[in-house]
Amino acid sequence: MKPIASSAPPPPSLASGKLINNAVRQIHYYHSYLWAAGEILLIPVVFHFGWRLARKALAYHRQTRQSKLENPPTPPDFSGLSDGSQMVKKLEEMK
Repeated sequence: MKPIASSAPPPPSLASGKLINNAVRQIHYYHSYLWAAGEILLIPVVFHFGWRLARKALAYHRQTRQSKLENPPTPPDFSGLSDGSQMVKKLEEMK
């Protein structure tokens, strides 16, 4: 797997950072160690699934950038097509 090349941090790190921040606030302001421990235990899960989601999104993005049509093995033959001048002549003959 190639790493995601981006100047901004990937979304999983943002979500994990938010959970760490919430856990620290829970401990500091509310002295709720149980709630903070629950949030800290969620960090690897959020990071794992967020990272998978970011990789899938990048893969879909790359797919949409690729050309859907392949080059034909032989160039198309347009000799049987006309420029429409025959239709004009047929319409003039009908008058």
